[in-house]
Amino acid sequence: TFLTVYKIDGLYLFAALVVALLPWYLHSWRIHNLTVFIKQPTDLKTCFKIAVGVDLGAAITPTAFGGSPVKIGMYMDEGIKPAKAISLTLFTSVEDTTFFIISTILAFVFVQPAFLHESFNLLKIHINLSQVLVGVGLTLVAILIFYFFMRLFGRNLLAFSWFRKIYRLYLATIRDIIKLLILITKEGKKVFFINVTLAAIQWMSKYLVMYFLLLGIGIEMPFWEVFLLQIVIFILMNFVPTPGAAVGAETIFYIVFSQFLPTAIILPITSAWRLLTFYLQLAIGSGIFIFLNSKKLKIETEEV
Repeated sequence: TFLTVYKIDGLYLFAALVVALLPWYLHSWRIHNLTVFIKQPTDLKTCFKIAVGVDLGAAITPTAFGGSPVKIGMYMDEGIKPAKAISLTLFTSVEDTTFFIISTILAFVFVQPAFLHESFNLLKIHINLSQVLVGVGLTLVAILIFYFFMRLFGRNLLAFSWFRKIYRLYLATIRDIIKLLILITKEGKKVFFINVTLAAIQWMSKYLVMYFLLLGIGIEMPFWEVFLLQIVIFILMNFVPTPGAAVGAETIFYIVFSQFLPTAIILPITSAWRLLTFYLQLAIGSGIFIFLNSKKLKIETEEV
C-alpha cells in the first residue's frame, strides 16, 4: 500500500509541490498591497518573510490561533504601530472570510446533494452542536461581564499605568479598524477586490495539493468535492489543541477521506498530503526565514 504514493505521476507531484509553496508568494503580495494602501509601504522581500513567518507561527500554535500573533509582531518590527498592525491582521482575516463564504456557496452549487449530506454528517459526528452552542453562550456571557465590569470599575483601574497602556491600545485598535474600514469603503475597493482575488488563488492552491495528488495516482474526484472535504477538515482542525494540529490533522484527514477513497490508498495519501502541506513547508520555511534574517542581521551589523 505504501508503494502507491511512490507511483504517483511525476508531473502531478511537481504540480502539487508548486501549489503547496505558491501561497507564500500570493500572501506576500496581499501584505504588500495593504501596507502600500495605508501609506507605510513594505518591500516585497520583507512581505515574503512575514508570509513565511506567519506559517511558521501557525505551525507552533493550535490551528484556532493561527499565525496572527506572529504577523502582528512582524508588522511592529517593520515600524507599524501596534494598533495598526492588529487592524491589518484582522483585515486579512476579513479577506479570507470573504473568499470562504463565496467559495462555499459555489461548492454547494457544484457538488451533488448526496455528497453535501455526507459532508454535513461528518461534521455532525465529530462536532457536538450543544457543546458549540454552550461555548458561544459562555463567550457572550464573558463579553457582557467584561462590559459591565468596565462600566463599574474601569475608572478605578485607569489609576494603574499597565492598565492605561492596555486600554489605550484597545481604543487605538478600535479606532484604526474603523478608519481602515471607512478608508477601504471610500478609496480601497480596488485593493480589497485584488486582495480577495489573491486570497482565492492562495487558498485554492492549498486545496489543489490534494486534488493533484489524487490525479497523480489515477483517482478522478471532482475538485469541488475535494475542496469541500478539506473545508470540513479545516473546521475540525480548529478543535485540535496541539501545535499546528499535529497528529490531529492526520487523524481527521484519514477519517474524512476514508469515507470516499479506497482503503488501500488512505494511509499513503494522508502521509503525502501532510508532508506537502505542513512538514515540507515547515522545513523550507525555516530555512528561508533563517536565511532572510541572517542577511538582515549582517546588513545591520555592517551599518553599525
